[in-house]
This record gives sequence, structure tokens and C-alpha cells, in this order.
Amino acid sequence: MTVRAHGSRFGYGVIETTLICIVLVILGFTTWFVHISTASTRKTLEATNKVAQAPSAPAASSQPAPASTTKAAPDSSAPAAGTCMTTNGDMVMVTLAEGVPEPRCSQVTAAQTLTVANPGTTDVTVTLGGQSVVVPAGKSGVIAVPFGDYLQPGDHVMQTGLYGSSGPEVYLPPS
Repeated sequence: MTVRAHGSRFGYGVIETTLICIVLVILGFTTWFVHISTASTRKTLEATNKVAQAPSAPAASSQPAPASTTKAAPDSSAPAAGTCMTTNGDMVMVTLAEGVPEPRCSQVTAAQTLTVANPGTTDVTVTLGGQSVVVPAGKSGVIAVPFGDYLQPGDHVMQTGLYGSSGPEVYLPPS
């Protein structure tokens, strides 16, 4: 019987094997944490939006004017971000994170609406396809008009003033 003091049958030493295990645990935790954080943030925003839409609550989000009959042309036919996150449900949530929005791009359906979270310390005006909402610092805002009512299919860039001429992208695929 042969006993190896160092290494494994795969050629990794004890230190390398330990480091690989630590990295795998961290990656697993990170994936779990992102999943839990996203779900928790979504539930919080949904609750906030229900309160914001109540008649007695101060307007943390505003209802935009009805969409005009002309739909906004896309900025491009495909997303500049490369890939877009797909969201199920009636609402698509975008967070105006420092440096880069989260997600960078959202693939949407014509029936979905937009909720924007502003974790920053200043109010932000968000404009998309002629619809606008002022999102107060630390709150969320809603554009309650379905994307298909005011956007033509293609890639649309949200204007926020936070990311220069760039911004979060909304991709409405052709139906």
C-alpha cells in the first residue's frame, strides 16, 4: 500500500485542494446570496409599490401620462450589452446601482411594466421612450404603461443622467 503525504490522485497538493474547496464554497455562497438578495429586493419593491399606489401614501412613484399613439423607435436593433436578463411576471425591476445598472439589460414582453429602484442619495429622473418618472433617493418609481404600448420592438436605452450617454437597456424582441 502506498501512502502519499502530499497530493491527491489528481495531482493537486493539500494546499491546492484546500484552496479549490474554499473557492467552490465561496462561489456557491455568492450564487445563493445573489438569488436570495434579488428575491428579497423584488418582494420589498413590490410591497413599496403597493404602498406608493395607495391613495393616502405620498407619491414615491408617479403614474406617467397616457402613452401617445406613436411608439418610440429603438436606439438599435440589438442590445449593446450583449445579453439581457429575462424577467417573468408583470414587472421588470432595474436598480440604478453605482457605476453600472443592475441588470445592465432586460429582455421584456409587451405586457410588462417598469419599476426602477434608486439606492442613491439624490433623486433621479428616468426617461424611456417618452415616458418619465422621478425616482426619489432610496425609493422606487414605476412607469405603469406596458412596454408594448409605447416602445417599438428593439433595444431602448433608459436615460438617467447617471451613466453618461449610456444607461440600462430594455430589449423588446419582435413578436
